[in-house]
Amino acid sequence: MILLSCAKLPAGINKKDIAELVRAKLSNNANDEYISALEQKSNELSACESLFALNLLCDMIPQLPQKTDTSALILARGECGKPYFWSSTLKFNLSHSQGCVACAVSDSDEVGVDIEAALPTDDRAKKLAERFFDDTDKKAVEEDPTVFTRLWSEKEAKAKFFGISLAEFLTNEKKTESNSKKMQGTPNISLHRFSFCNIPVTLCTKRDFSTIIFTYTT
Repeated sequence: MILLSCAKLPAGINKKDIAELVRAKLSNNANDEYISALEQKSNELSACESLFALNLLCDMIPQLPQKTDTSALILARGECGKPYFWSSTLKFNLSHSQGCVACAVSDSDEVGVDIEAALPTDDRAKKLAERFFDDTDKKAVEEDPTVFTRLWSEKEAKAKFFGISLAEFLTNEKKTESNSKKMQGTPNISLHRFSFCNIPVTLCTKRDFSTIIFTYTT
């Protein structure tokens, strides 16, 4: 089972308050450094979003069939910064954008999620597509710039699924462009598209995954 949830930051909340909530739920002392690093971000909004996404994750974990004591979980990061729980079969991924957060969590299967609230101008979208996209997606954005945000979100979700940087993913995608537009390894993944307050949300999972529960609060 995969749970996907989206939410908006509560009005008036600050990073110190959210950090305390997260520390109470992920109470293993080994998490202090991870949580403090998020709290110390110079960008207040980004810090609040990152911490609030973790708080959302903590609230979602008890909803999984597999019962897990969140106080025993230890946060860590992979080589390219993808977060994970050390010595746990739980898999999760977080995303945030302009006061909105998304969280995906699974009992055991890898996930990648992206929420994309930014809406570039048509000219900006075309320039970004020209720089980063393969020929097929560049043409799609040239014909309809409004698809840029959805396509960008899909690429972010794929990169996060594989645990690589977006730059590396985009480079590999352009190098291996073909009629199927598949990067090596991607035939075994699926994209699931959702909307939260008219904001594109993309979930990347293994292709054989079928049970996804999507919830949201505004």
